[in-house]
Amino acid sequence: MAELTPSVSQEKPLEINSEKNTTALKHNSNKLFSTSLAEDAALKDINQNKPTAALKTLKKATKMEIATLNSAETLRAPGDLIQILFSKGASVLPQSAHASLAAVATHLGQDETLRLQLKAYASGGADAASQARRLSLSRALSVRSELIEQGVRSTRIDVRALGNKSESKASDRVDIILVKR
Repeated sequence: MAELTPSVSQEKPLEINSEKNTTALKHNSNKLFSTSLAEDAALKDINQNKPTAALKTLKKATKMEIATLNSAETLRAPGDLIQILFSKGASVLPQSAHASLAAVATHLGQDETLRLQLKAYASGGADAASQARRLSLSRALSVRSELIEQGVRSTRIDVRALGNKSESKASDRVDIILVKR
């Protein structure tokens, strides 16, 4: 029987300069690889040979994808709370929230007596109360959809769209609260 031995490459590391990068981007212009919407938007600008626009897009979009979720942060006991922050006017779930919501779903799967309450808020003055309430509902539903995709039954999730009625500084958010039945 022949022995398999791993081969070690003696090649020099690949050097990439701006010309090679531009060539690669043109070659792969229909293939965007990223982990966030911010990177996708910036890659589109780069593919169109607009590096300055890409930088501005990335800075702007990165600010929009804020989430105050630490990967170690999860709900452990009734009354515990996690906040997901959204950019002003956005209802798309930030990419960084997916892992923590998966952890919450796993925790709920271990105890059938637990449920979640989603309290959603949106910024806006008194004249925009109706619009703020609709936006907060949209945010809560995006969090709820992700939890359902992670295996949480919809009957275990209560949604409250509170609009601009936030006492906290961060008004563009969804609070996820663990509740015992």
